[in-house]
Amino acid sequence: MDFIRTPYYEGRDPNLKEPYCFACRFYENRIVFSDFIRCSRCHMAWYCSTQCQKKHDKRHRERCNLMMAEWYSVEQSIVPLQDSDVLSDDSAVVQRYFEANDNILSAEVGEYLCDLTSLATVFWHSAYECEIKQVWEAALFHCEKVIKVRAGYNLEARVRIPFILLYLNRDDEAYAYIRYWFEEGIHGRSRPYPIEPNCRYFDIFEENSTADMGNLQLPLFVALAIIKMRIIASHNAISRSIDIAFEQADMKQILEVRSDLQDFLLDCDIDVLDQSLRLNRIFEEIEREEPFLLDSMLKAEQFSEIRDFSFLDEALISALPSLKLVLLHSVRCFFRVPRASDLLWNFIIGNDRFEDVNNDEAA
Repeated sequence: MDFIRTPYYEGRDPNLKEPYCFACRFYENRIVFSDFIRCSRCHMAWYCSTQCQKKHDKRHRERCNLMMAEWYSVEQSIVPLQDSDVLSDDSAVVQRYFEANDNILSAEVGEYLCDLTSLATVFWHSAYECEIKQVWEAALFHCEKVIKVRAGYNLEARVRIPFILLYLNRDDEAYAYIRYWFEEGIHGRSRPYPIEPNCRYFDIFEENSTADMGNLQLPLFVALAIIKMRIIASHNAISRSIDIAFEQADMKQILEVRSDLQDFLLDCDIDVLDQSLRLNRIFEEIEREEPFLLDSMLKAEQFSEIRDFSFLDEALISALPSLKLVLLHSVRCFFRVPRASDLLWNFIIGNDRFEDVNNDEAA
């Protein structure tokens, strides 16, 4: 049986990795899993030998120095706030602190947030390049810390969180996060939100009929589209695998168990057609808010696997400023879903045909 041509997909990003040797990947383009040696300063680089660490030192040093400089800045800016409620892990305590101060951002808190945001950005860049689970989790931790102190301070930190969760294959958490911020709106505050098992299958429009688009909501809708695309792609991949397997099964007894096997592998409670309709609704909302985004997404596909985030930023320099934030954070995750470009093309072509029919009828 030819399983090589069977496109199996589990609805997860297979590029999420455990620690591997940075030098072996950079110089030899091979993955050697190892947590034997770790950078003693930043703890965000791994090597399989001291020789590899020395060989990679010059390339790693710049990122490591930047990360340590940002760490130092955060530690310094914390000092004036040591006894302040603004550093509490309880978001309600933080909120009461700002309410007591008429929601005015003091110079000390502003400096701390600025430094914390810069540190979160360094972790994002590092995770985007190496795709190691522990680095993504560190990036998530620091982005969450920014919005816990002041959710409206830096929208970029808030936008990154659902994509980090998707890179970590935590789709239910990503959906719950998106739903929460649709309910809270752009000026909402960060607080714990419920995460139900399998909530990624829910309909955001049924749960929140007043979902408001905007600078924040647009990237969240793209993240929501990725969640639905993963569901559809996973279902289709399993169905194709079953079809290929039974194409080569001649025995009647084997063919008789086909429906049982499908029921076992596919979640029968999931209506894939319904998920497809929800995806189209999400695309419609995106197009209504920003008509050029879906076309720009297709054009950006060629840059989707650029590992260095700063190079990706340069590659997308011609994009409209209103689109660049979305493209930068979503394009790679989006096109890692099998046949993502086909889904986009089908939606765009389908809408064009619908408009042509309407124009013909009007004429």
